[in-house]
Amino acid sequence: MVLLNLSDFSRYIDPAVVHRGKEYASEGRVISLKSIADEKYTAVVRGYEDYEVYVRLDNENNIMESECDCPYDFGPVCKHQVAVFLELKNREADGVSSPEPSLRQLLEAESKEKLIELLLSIASDSYTAEERIRLHLSKRGADQELDACRRLIRSYIDTYSDDHGFVSWRNVSRAVEGAEIVAEKALSAFDEEEWLHGLAILFCIIEEMIELLQSADDSDGGVGIVIESCLESIFKLVQDHHHIPAEERLKIFHRLLEETHQPYYDGWSDWQLALLEAAGALIESEQMQHQWDDAADSLLGHTSGSNWSREYTDERVTVLRYGQILERSGEEQAKAYLYKHLHFPEIREIAIRAALEQGDAEEAIRLAEAGEAQDQGLPGLVYRWKKYRYEAYHRTGQVEQQRKLGMELIVNGEYAYYRSVKDTFSDEGEWTLYLQDMLDQLEQSPRGEHTYTQILVEEEMFARLLEHVRKAPYRIESFYEQLLPHYPEEVKALFVAYIEFRADQSRDRRDYADVCRIIRMLQQVGGRKEAFTVTQKLLTKFPRRPAFREELGKIRF
Repeated sequence: MVLLNLSDFSRYIDPAVVHRGKEYASEGRVISLKSIADEKYTAVVRGYEDYEVYVRLDNENNIMESECDCPYDFGPVCKHQVAVFLELKNREADGVSSPEPSLRQLLEAESKEKLIELLLSIASDSYTAEERIRLHLSKRGADQELDACRRLIRSYIDTYSDDHGFVSWRNVSRAVEGAEIVAEKALSAFDEEEWLHGLAILFCIIEEMIELLQSADDSDGGVGIVIESCLESIFKLVQDHHHIPAEERLKIFHRLLEETHQPYYDGWSDWQLALLEAAGALIESEQMQHQWDDAADSLLGHTSGSNWSREYTDERVTVLRYGQILERSGEEQAKAYLYKHLHFPEIREIAIRAALEQGDAEEAIRLAEAGEAQDQGLPGLVYRWKKYRYEAYHRTGQVEQQRKLGMELIVNGEYAYYRSVKDTFSDEGEWTLYLQDMLDQLEQSPRGEHTYTQILVEEEMFARLLEHVRKAPYRIESFYEQLLPHYPEEVKALFVAYIEFRADQSRDRRDYADVCRIIRMLQQVGGRKEAFTVTQKLLTKFPRRPAFREELGKIRF
C-alpha cells in the first residue's frame, strides 16, 4: 500500500475525488481545522451535512491515518479528506506548522477555576457533554456509575434520533458513540479487577443496543458491532480467567448464566448462546456443570419464534455440550455423545471431520451417505455431505467413485473439483472423453454456466467458447480477450450485434452512455471501422432521441 504524503497524495487518489476535494477547499468548506495533539488534526468540512475529518501525520508529513464520518464507501479517501489534506498542505507551505496550539496546550495554560467554569458552560450547552462529564466523575463501581453509563448511552441516542425517536442509518454511527465511550469504562473496570462491575456495564450496553435495534436502521451493522464487541470483551475475560480468584470466577459464572435469561434477548438467541458459551469456559465442578445444563435446558424451553429458530438453538447447545464433554471426559464419551445427535447437521459434520482426521475414510463415507439419505429435500445439506464423501474418496484413492461424484459436483457448478478430477487421469484420450461428457452436461445445467466457461478457457477450447458467446452476444464483454487472438473478425461482429441489441433496449441517458462505452470497447479491439459504421447507423435509426445522439457525438474516431 502506497504511503500518502501531503506533497503528492493526489497522484494516488481517484482524480474525480481529488477534483471535488479541490473545489471544496477553494470554496472555503473547511470551516474548522484544529490540532488536537502533535501531528493530529480534526476538521469540520461543510458538505451535504457537516462532516468531521481526522488526520494523523508523522514528522515528514506522511498521512499515517485519516478518517471521515461521511457515508462515502467507494474508496479509502473521500473528497472531505482531500479538502483537509489540501488545507494542511497550504498552511505548511505558508510556514504554519500547526493550525493553532493543541487543545492540551491550551487547557494546561488555564487555571482550575476557569476549567471548571468551562466544563459547566459546555455541560449547559450539551446534554451529552454533561452526561459524559458526570460519568467521568461518578464513583467507581457504584450504582451511581452504572446509572451514569445508561444516561450517557441514551443521551447520544436521543441526540441523533428524529422527532419520532428513530435513528437513520446515516446517524447510527453517532448514536452509538455513547455506548463506545461506556465500553471503555468496562475495560477499565476489568483492569482494576472489578470484574462483576465491568460485566454489569457491558450488559447495560448490550441491553440498550438491543433496544436501539427496534428503532434504528442498522443496515451497516453499527449497533450489532457494538454488541459483538461487548461479547468479545467477555470472551477475553473468561479465556484469561486463571488469574481471577476462584470465588470471583464463580460469581462471574453465575452472573453470565443469569444474564442469558434476561427478557430483552428474546429473538436474539445467538447472543444468548454466546453468553452461555462464555459461562461454559468457567465450569470447574460437577455442580457448576449441572447449573450450566439447567440454564441450557431452560434456554431451550423458552426459545421463541419458528421451529427453525428452536432447532438452531438446540443444535448450538448440543455443540457446546459436545465441546465440554470432549474437554472434561475425553474422546470416547464425546464420540458417544456425537453419535446420539447425528440428526443435527453441525454434529454430523464434526463426526465426519473427526473420522477423516483419524484416517477412517470408510466411516466418513458411511456418515456422509447417511446424511444424504436423512436430508433429502435439502439440497444445500445434501451437497455438503457429498463434498465430504468426495474428500474421503480422494484420500483413499477410490478413483472411480471420485470421478463419478466429481462429475456430479462439477455439473452442479462446483468448479473447484475440476482440477482435482483431472489429476486422476493419466491417459489423455480417457480424459478427453470424460471432459466432453462433462461439458455436454454443464452446457445444459442451470447452475453450470460459469464453471462451463471457466473450463473452456482452461482447456483452451475457444471454438466452443465462441459458439457459447454467439448464443448470447452480451457475453462478449466477458470473453473478448480470450477470443480476440483466435477469432478477431467474429469478436468484432459480436460486438456490433451486442451494440445494436443494447441500443434497441435503451431508454435513458444512462443506457445511452453504456451503449457508447461498448462502442469504445469495439474500437479498442481493432474495430474502429465497425465502430464508426454502427455509430452512423444508430444516428440514423434514432433521430428523435437527442440525449442518445449527444452521447454518440462524444465518441472520437
